[in-house]
Amino acid sequence: MTVTIGVTHYPRDARDTLSFVRAADEALLAAKATGCNHVALAQNEEMIMKSCYYSTGSLRRLKALAEQTNRKEFIILREAWMIFC
Repeated sequence: MTVTIGVTHYPRDARDTLSFVRAADEALLAAKATGCNHVALAQNEEMIMKSCYYSTGSLRRLKALAEQTNRKEFIILREAWMIFC
């Protein structure tokens, strides 16, 4: 048995019921894209670009890691955030 979860937060990710369900569905699809037993957070359209927080060297290493593991950069960043928070 495996568990794959998409997580949303009200009101950060949506302002109404339909948008909330849509955000949860998108988060679930993102989790499924990484394989079984994963959790993904809904993407927030109001988020600031990652380049504002990370150096160019860090972004290059993140891109290389994403290519090596065949995963998306945002998934790796969110997993790291969930581990350290």
